[in-house]
Amino acid sequence: PSIFPVAPQTLSDVLEMILQIGILCGVKERAVTLLTQLRSRMRTIARVVSTCDERPKVLSLEGLKPLFAGGHWVPEMKSIAGGIDELQEPGCSAERLRWEQVLSYAPDVLLLIPSYIGRSSEETMEKTLEKLEHLA
Repeated sequence: PSIFPVAPQTLSDVLEMILQIGILCGVKERAVTLLTQLRSRMRTIARVVSTCDERPKVLSLEGLKPLFAGGHWVPEMKSIAGGIDELQEPGCSAERLRWEQVLSYAPDVLLLIPSYIGRSSEETMEKTLEKLEHLA
């Protein structure tokens, strides 16, 4: 089997990985078509939100115990969608936070994007929401 390391840091990296995986799987044209569609959709979203008067402060949490702010390509996605992320730079790693930082930042929108990789099947969105309720 072929081994292809996949470790995107930015949204551009994610899109490049789609192309590279398409090439490896022998479906380059399908990957190119998909990328064209995705880029078009992202441009449309960026154009629509550029006309908005307000941009909400958005915080994404990949982990709740401990708290981790979403990194890598997530800050770019929030920006394209019209949000402001003053805590994370595109391409940075997920960063551990304290509740004091979350409260001080006072986000208008809180995104829960839990990463359950390597955790037991007991980790579900329902469990995450229960933790959030207890931690807040």
